[in-house]
Amino acid sequence: ETQQASAQQLQNLANFGATLQRRPSSRPQQQLRSAPAGLARGTSQAALVIYWREQQRQIRATGSVVKLSSEQSVDYWSRRPRESQLSAWASHQSTPVVDRETLEAEVEKVRERFGDRDDIPLPEFWGGYLIIPNEVEFWVHRDDRLHDRLVYRKNSSFVWEIVRLQP
Repeated sequence: ETQQASAQQLQNLANFGATLQRRPSSRPQQQLRSAPAGLARGTSQAALVIYWREQQRQIRATGSVVKLSSEQSVDYWSRRPRESQLSAWASHQSTPVVDRETLEAEVEKVRERFGDRDDIPLPEFWGGYLIIPNEVEFWVHRDDRLHDRLVYRKNSSFVWEIVRLQP
């Protein structure tokens, strides 16, 4: 199967990588689990792109994928807005739905299920992944098309090396 690209909400960008939280049955999560193995035994590889149109800048990163612990997912989940939590319970991400009304009716069923509770529990089907980069490219637009491209790559000693690429 061809790997697909999709827009994802980046929950956290830390010194060690970027975290994504989703329903494991969603297409992006399935593809992260089935991505080709990388250098480290049992790890998958993924890529992520962050684009800032107004600033004319982009960051592209590739690296290993690691499943987050349930504690990390609970921590993220507890900070989500209540309406977002209810929608996550109702949505079967990336699967077809007849129409918007059907989706909204599912959200209403979930809203009735949890009533006025403020502490919506983490669904069993929810989880996240961490992408640990081994290469990061910083791209800056220039009108003359001589864009600046700097690539940081981890070498075999896990030291970042910087390479300038031609546009």
